[in-house]
Amino acid sequence: MEEETDALSSILNRLRLSAGLFTEAAFCGAWAIDTSGERMATFHLIQSGDSWLQQEGGSPRRLRPGDFVMFPRDAKHLITSSEKLPESVVVNEYPDYDPDLPMTEMLCGYFEFRSRMVWPILDSLPDVLVIDLHQSPLSESSALLQLLIGEAKGAYPGRSAVIDLLVEVLFVHALRSHIASGVSGGLLKLFAEPKLGKALSRLHADPGHSWSVASLASVAGMSRASFSQKFKDAVNDSPMNYLGKWRMQVAIEALTSSDQPVAQIAEDVGYGSEAAFRHAFKNIVGDTPGNVRRQGTVGKTAH
Repeated sequence: MEEETDALSSILNRLRLSAGLFTEAAFCGAWAIDTSGERMATFHLIQSGDSWLQQEGGSPRRLRPGDFVMFPRDAKHLITSSEKLPESVVVNEYPDYDPDLPMTEMLCGYFEFRSRMVWPILDSLPDVLVIDLHQSPLSESSALLQLLIGEAKGAYPGRSAVIDLLVEVLFVHALRSHIASGVSGGLLKLFAEPKLGKALSRLHADPGHSWSVASLASVAGMSRASFSQKFKDAVNDSPMNYLGKWRMQVAIEALTSSDQPVAQIAEDVGYGSEAAFRHAFKNIVGDTPGNVRRQGTVGKTAH
């Protein structure tokens, strides 16, 4: 029997995620780095030594080896050598090496999503996500951390390609750890609840099915009223509105990555006619299927 794809995997499989490193840095003395402004999700992974996360309006937060810091929406920030921002420090400048000073090593990189499918994931995350991979609820995260650090410090054939792939896996582990911590909200909250997650998995796997609130509630093994309320509490949207948005995300993916006729895409995502699909697409996405296909993107995200 074929294993049913879970809801999170159904999104991740469509993200067309790529990841990589800006820098593999070793700092000593007074320093400060800032990777914001890149218009993509960025991260820092502390390998050794201590550092501090600084954000406007918030208190400095100490970072230790094994801490993974992600900024899903490119929030403004600094990572610094001390709790107080060093005076006269030049941001993103490497200080001269001094063996007598404490050393901090870190990996700084990015996650890039070439698919609009990312919207429900990033919207579920806080502006900054800090996870101690050594203390993660997932024991595999610590092993992944050691593997990544080992590759970063080594000089093996294929090193760069392996690091990029491991960083992609690191993104998934960050999501898993956030879910397992019990503090996740939005769409990620649904993944943590088995009954809701089961219905979500079926919806994602077969967006063209003629779903109703009643049929989704039946998959979840819940009453219609209870399912609707719990779903709305989690994502602040009704199941049917969410289904419509998910169908449009699948359609956008097909429009921008294939030459399938619009009529076929409409049928695949559950619309009985091309005209009905075009009307729904315009209402939800804010653009026409033709424009999205020509531009290879979408001007208004389906939120």
